[in-house]
Formats: sequence, structure tokens, C-alpha cells
Amino acid sequence: MSASIGAKALAPRRRVSFASEYGFFFRSLHSIKVEVNGYNRRAIRVYERLGFKLVGRLREAIVMNGTRYDRVIMDLLRHELTLEHIARFQSLEST
Repeated sequence: MSASIGAKALAPRRRVSFASEYGFFFRSLHSIKVEVNGYNRRAIRVYERLGFKLVGRLREAIVMNGTRYDRVIMDLLRHELTLEHIARFQSLEST
């Protein structure tokens, strides 16, 4: 795998991680909820790797091209978050 392909694969994970930390650190959120189309296995894996837990599933809630798919609901609580970008936020706060 080339470096550029590997970097592109990490980009969604880093974006979600950064956004989650921002929400918890600057907005004092207690939890973050995401809803994902059940056929989007890649997104579900990204959320799972970041610590999001399955909350529920709305069965056959989405119709796409005549086929029904589940809607997956996941959430992450503040104390479950693994901080990766917190040093960036702390430096922003002191400026």
C-alpha cells in the first residue's frame, strides 16, 4: 500500500477523532451520537475503532434503489474517549 493511500484511509478516523475531542473539550458535551447507514461498513468500523458503542438499529429504515437498509445508531461518552489531539486544544486555549 502506498503512503498516500494509507494517509487517505486514516483521514476519516482523524477527522472524527478531532471533532469528538473538540465537542467534549470545548462544548462540554457528555455524549456524541452518530447515525450511520447499515450498508456503510467502513464508517461503522471507523466509529468502533474510536470507541463508539452500538446503541440501536432502526431496521429497514432506509430505502435506496428499492432496497431497504438498517440505520445504525452509535454513541460515545466523554469518559470513553481516548484523547489524541488534546495538546492542540490546550495550546489554542492559552492563546
